[in-house]
Amino acid sequence: MPVPPSAAISDMASLFEDDKLSDLTFVVQGEDATREFKAHRFLVGARCPGLRGMLTANMAEANSGTITLAETEPAAFKEFLRFLYTDDVPAAALEAMADHLLDLGKKYGVARLVALCENALASSLAVGNVADRLMLSNLHDAPRLKALCMDFYGRNSVAVMATAGFKRLTQH
Repeated sequence: MPVPPSAAISDMASLFEDDKLSDLTFVVQGEDATREFKAHRFLVGARCPGLRGMLTANMAEANSGTITLAETEPAAFKEFLRFLYTDDVPAAALEAMADHLLDLGKKYGVARLVALCENALASSLAVGNVADRLMLSNLHDAPRLKALCMDFYGRNSVAVMATAGFKRLTQH
């Protein structure tokens, strides 16, 4: 008897857009906007060690079903949440906000997302962005990205030192 292919990933992905069974609300306060996102406690807890702690400890967030996240860009958080449901990040999102997603991945202990973001940031290194990415790698303790940035800088130091990013780097 033939066995149908697994639908587990697509079933979980469909929950991302369907808040009917959600039991958790994220209030995400960005620089310019505040948005609410509905989620499923079991899935967020299973996929995200940092948020699992909030959901299982005797904290107000666990009891109320609402987690407020300050200083987080709503668009980046939406993609972070999508990753928790799908184990994937659309290429356009990685290109546009890998730095924000790296921050969220590091903050909440989502190692696969961190690796995807580091790869995206490393694959698009350029003279104009390497200094900023080096600062980002230091900020988020990303040694692999840092090593790649240093290697790139070593091969392009004269051009990199002429950038605004390098000036910001030397001021920190």
